[in-house]
Amino acid sequence: MLRILKIGFKILTGVIIISFLIDISIRIVWKITTYNTGKLGYGLYVNDKIRGFQHNINYQYHLKRAKIKTKCLGNRNRIEADGKKIPIYVLGDSQVDNLVPDNRLFTYLLNKNNSKYYYYNFGVAAYSTLQELLSLESYHIPYRSQALLIFYLGNDLQQLFD
Repeated sequence: MLRILKIGFKILTGVIIISFLIDISIRIVWKITTYNTGKLGYGLYVNDKIRGFQHNINYQYHLKRAKIKTKCLGNRNRIEADGKKIPIYVLGDSQVDNLVPDNRLFTYLLNKNNSKYYYYNFGVAAYSTLQELLSLESYHIPYRSQALLIFYLGNDLQQLFD
């Protein structure tokens, strides 16, 4: 009986060690072969103490032709801002964030076709109105900005009363 327990313990120890080595190997290969890391870790969204979650800063994801990238503030803008343009900050939930390639975002199209304004896309899917308000401070958007657009849909208004 004692011999069987010793053999079982050796097998269990071997399985644990092999599982550990496989896990380490997968993590190393994943980190080397993917672009989906950001400053704060893996994935487009990461935990945030104040808002619950936020965009991962400097996140990049490339899958075939789809490219999603966030900038140093978590905003999704592919075209760089020109200092001469009037900034317009767009906050909202999935209607603004829109999990599509960056060059299909409405703010990208507005920036591409407009010479007077620059639209910063700060939308985050599933954000409530309160989280958007907290984002104003987190993103350091000036209180006296030229313009600020926040999208409201039916579910946003309902969350205010829940």
